[in-house]
This record gives sequence, C-alpha cells and structure tokens, in this order.
Amino acid sequence: MIALIAIAGGLGAVARYWTDTWLKRLGFSGLWSTAVINVIGAVFLGAIISGGFGALISAVLGAGFCGGFTTFSTASVETGRLLLARRAGYAVGYMVAMCVLSVCSVFLGTLLGDLFR
Repeated sequence: MIALIAIAGGLGAVARYWTDTWLKRLGFSGLWSTAVINVIGAVFLGAIISGGFGALISAVLGAGFCGGFTTFSTASVETGRLLLARRAGYAVGYMVAMCVLSVCSVFLGTLLGDLFR
C-alpha cells in the first residue's frame, strides 16, 4: 500500500506541475494558480471521501494523488512573501479566500461523490 501511495503522490505532483503551467499560460498568477489547484484537489478529495471506495483506493487517491497534487505549503510560502512585501491585507485576504473556497470545494466534492455512489 505504501508503494502505491508513493506512486500516486508522484503522479499527483506531476499533475500539479502541468496544471500550474497551464494556469499560468492562461494568465493566473502563482498565488491564484496555487489556489485553483487546491480547490480542484479539494473537490476531488471530497468525492473520494464520500464515494464509497475501499480503504486502499481512498488512501492511494486521497493521501497519495491529492496529497501530491495540492499544496498548502506553497500557499503558505506565497502568503509569507506577501507579508514580507508589506502586503498584509492582500496576504490575509488570499489565505482566507483559499481556505474558504477549499472547504466549500470539499463539501461540493462530497455531494458529487454521493451522487455517483
């Protein structure tokens, strides 16, 4: 199981890189591409949680793929850079918006997972 989670984590990281590159080509800044990726991952994780998958599939997709795809640490670094640049209001707004959107996205994902159960 550990090997499968590790492989899925690597695939999630690659998917994150590709998605980030694509979003930046569309004009999203680093901050907002990270937020969009975290929101997408939150929807997917919510669907996994409520989708009725077994423990192995849930761990591989949830901890593995979603863990590699989403990144709270990058969002934290980006927020820290805003604070260092003395843009505290923007930093707080960004972090609050990303967290609220991510939590709402998990809820949306659980609803979607329930539909396909």
